[in-house]
Amino acid sequence: MKLLVFGSNSPLGKSFTQLLKQETVAYIAIDDGEPSIYDADRLATLIKEAQPSQLINLSLNPGLFQSEAVISKERINQLTHACTVLLKSAKALKIPFIQHSSVAVFDGSNPKPYLETDSCSPKNPLGKLAFSLEKKVAKNERHIILRTEGIFDSGTAYFSNTIKECIANQGKLDLLDQRCSPTPLTDVARVLLAITRQLSCNASPWGIHQYCALKATHRHTFVEDFLTVAAERDKGLAKVIESLELRTQETSKAQLRNSVLDCQHIMSSFGIKQRSRGAAIKELIANLYA
Repeated sequence: MKLLVFGSNSPLGKSFTQLLKQETVAYIAIDDGEPSIYDADRLATLIKEAQPSQLINLSLNPGLFQSEAVISKERINQLTHACTVLLKSAKALKIPFIQHSSVAVFDGSNPKPYLETDSCSPKNPLGKLAFSLEKKVAKNERHIILRTEGIFDSGTAYFSNTIKECIANQGKLDLLDQRCSPTPLTDVARVLLAITRQLSCNASPWGIHQYCALKATHRHTFVEDFLTVAAERDKGLAKVIESLELRTQETSKAQLRNSVLDCQHIMSSFGIKQRSRGAAIKELIANLYA
């Protein structure tokens, strides 16, 4: 098995390639932030020379609670172009293509966890781009689309920013009333590796699959949980945590009220089980205060 990872510089790309190193899996990493990679034929030439057994596109970079962030037209054009080249190369080499996508392809109005078969109706920039790429990828017979919930690691600014805001506001925070299931990057990397290994053994459950961390929650509960862990290491936070007041507000049209994914299909197709985010949160907080 020899993987070509486009978007190796994204947080997920870094986590995935680090795992590949640990598992001694052969791979070629391509940085999607290098402008010259979008020059005519360069990406296609690199792929042809590398002769990978699978192509993986991790350039979307959805982040945590960032789906409504603006995406420049230039970036949209770059990722659309790259996806087209990757798909053509996968077809020419007759190899599987894996596309990372996002729960943001849905509008968030469904109160239940989203199924792969639910209708897509993206309302924000990330969702619109993700859905556009999904439609391109779906035309290739040997494809896997992996949708995930908001992903995070120790470099995700949301945690440190929320801690600072909580201290500055004496424990008072305004949060969206959102049902969610934030998912560690390391967990998604594990899922990707499991998929690639099974594809290399000629498994063929082509199509859309979804994954998020075990146990859905609400954003205010998620925030309260990690603030409580952080308060054990932060004296300033510990002083205000006793008077913690988390006030919820309605989501806007661009934000998802529900971003939880149903993960039964990936379990039945690949035997991949959901894991808790608890250990990752504790490790993340430890790294913040190291």
